[in-house]
Amino acid sequence: MKSQNSVTPAKITFVNKSGMYRSIMWLDFTGQPKNYANLNSGEQITLDTFLTHPWMVTDGPGNCVAIVMPYAGTRDVELTGPQIAPPPPPERKASPPPAPPPVKKAATPKCRSRSVLIEGKCVLKSNAAAYCGPGYHLQGNKCVHGGYVAPKKKKSTHGCPPGLAWSPQEGCHEDD
Repeated sequence: MKSQNSVTPAKITFVNKSGMYRSIMWLDFTGQPKNYANLNSGEQITLDTFLTHPWMVTDGPGNCVAIVMPYAGTRDVELTGPQIAPPPPPERKASPPPAPPPVKKAATPKCRSRSVLIEGKCVLKSNAAAYCGPGYHLQGNKCVHGGYVAPKKKKSTHGCPPGLAWSPQEGCHEDD
């Protein structure tokens, strides 16, 4: 199992009622576990995530106890005994719309020079850092969980040769 995309935000709350230590790990886009929380009995944590991101619960030695997927909105997961109690089915208020017909996989879109491709969508470079949302940052062309990392600002040279600076008043000139 591995995370598929970061399109639909969700929350997942783990409540440790097992009487034992539990570790909560996110399975990244390559299926590698990343440790996010360590819970002693009686502790709980709520994590921001996405619908297609699997979470693995392990015991003290690191053995997988369960794999948990988020629901739309917030999912509460109660950790009990050696295994996790089966979750109640999600509430259904209305019948889901029929599945759309299969769509042929389109070629990867090419973005204009002032845009960058993030998870299959063209986003203006100036908006790329904010695209991922709170608790996530852009890494390559994917939104990943973690603190915000400000993009590096490039100093505009307007095509000036190396060693010369640009200003609207002087054009290309020696940098004073």
